[in-house]
Amino acid sequence: MFTVLTMAGTYVLALGTAMAANRELASARIVRTITVLPAVIPTVVAGLIWKWLYEPDHGLINTLVGLVGVDGARWLFDSGLALPAVALVSIWKDFGIYALILLGGLQRIPGELYEAATIDRAGPWRQFRSITLPMLRPAGAAVFLLLLFNSFKVFDQVWVMTEGGPGTSTLTVVTFIYTKLLTDVGVASAASVVLFVILLLITVIRMRLTSREES
Repeated sequence: MFTVLTMAGTYVLALGTAMAANRELASARIVRTITVLPAVIPTVVAGLIWKWLYEPDHGLINTLVGLVGVDGARWLFDSGLALPAVALVSIWKDFGIYALILLGGLQRIPGELYEAATIDRAGPWRQFRSITLPMLRPAGAAVFLLLLFNSFKVFDQVWVMTEGGPGTSTLTVVTFIYTKLLTDVGVASAASVVLFVILLLITVIRMRLTSREES
């Protein structure tokens, strides 16, 4: 579930950001700069910062919520809230890098296609569906595979924030392997092999797509 949430959220936010940054506006440069800032923060540091933000009694989020008379939530201690709360941090930290990849794909789309579509009275949604998405497919596939690959490797951030809890609500593949190493080495070894095979397959697919694009 963590993988699904982070992949969907990151992709949608990255695509929206890339399209905003692709506009010929002065603010587009600011957008490009701001989006990559979270990516340069070390993962452990980012996890600790957000752990404090989510802190039930003295965290910034609950403090702000309390100003409008609403009771704060126990973000990382509620099994129903912990997963989206942790996934949000992954999305916030990584979307800027993927936005740059998608931005590169958007900038390779010939402007003449949009001009012709405008002459044909195609609206923004039709242009997005008929031109942007098909032409963005190579960059989109690259982002999808990178997201899938990296989502399976998430450990530091989750361990710092929740250690996979409460219960198993934020358990990722790597945190599962780590916890099982302490109690059941056989299961941990088997899970490690499965993870290696999955990552290898993703890498092979990505290499084939890259070679196909180059040819």
